[in-house]
Amino acid sequence: MKRILSCMQPTSHLHLGNYLGALKNWVSLQNEGAECLYGVVDLHAITLDYDKDALAQSTREIAAAYIAAGIDPAQSAVFVQSAVPAHSELMWLFATMAADILVYKATHVPVGEDQKQHLELAREIAATFNTRYGEDFFPQPEPVITGPAPRVMSLRNGSEKMSKSAPSDMTRINLTDDADLIAKKIRKAKSDSDALPSEEAGLEGRAEARNLVTLYAALSDRSIADVLREFGGQEFSKFKPAFIDVAVDHLAPITSRMSDLLANPDEIDRVLAQGNAKANDIAAPILSDVQRLMGFWK
Repeated sequence: MKRILSCMQPTSHLHLGNYLGALKNWVSLQNEGAECLYGVVDLHAITLDYDKDALAQSTREIAAAYIAAGIDPAQSAVFVQSAVPAHSELMWLFATMAADILVYKATHVPVGEDQKQHLELAREIAATFNTRYGEDFFPQPEPVITGPAPRVMSLRNGSEKMSKSAPSDMTRINLTDDADLIAKKIRKAKSDSDALPSEEAGLEGRAEARNLVTLYAALSDRSIADVLREFGGQEFSKFKPAFIDVAVDHLAPITSRMSDLLANPDEIDRVLAQGNAKANDIAAPILSDVQRLMGFWK
């Protein structure tokens, strides 16, 4: 069976780039009949300075974002990495975090076009293990390229990616931002003084203009060409109000659902407990088989 795994760290707030680049695609994948596991990798978060008192709540916030964006816990396991001991045990055996993928025998991992190389280590370890222990045990995880996911850039600098760690909150649209804040950020987003072109070629060398048009297209499920046919020749003073309407219409239900979930942490914890149990049911026997193949006493 096709088994899809993807995860995010509980560091800072998720933003529009995380939604358009990952979450939106995860929702589509869960509806294609595959077994999906979507994790909050809290063990990764402790590799840098972090607030131990805020880690559990940050984990809940990421889980709330998954659910609010459309991940259905009845269809997909939403789990916490540290609640599945097999991650740490297999990581010790492999001495690499490729364990996160292989501990579930994941067959497919959603990645962007520029991230495919990150799977190569996991594929190499799987092949080496299979050869060394004489059994075709681990599948070779394949990248799932989910189409032309937009490259989401900073609202203040079109040459930098939108980032959770950027010092200024005005560089990004967070999934927790309300309508007024989204509008404020878009109004203050960097553009340029020229009118929008009627064709995509006219965006060449205009990083900020391309970014805003790309985000509008992604949120409205339209092509860049279609957006430019509508707004070509118009100033950003005309374009930005339309962009605000599209952004608020698309993101408001997610923000509202996240707010409801975060006000009811017991519901998030219930979903995570359910997902943790499913992830453990998958991972524990795989780890046991690895230990058997490696000759460990069990």
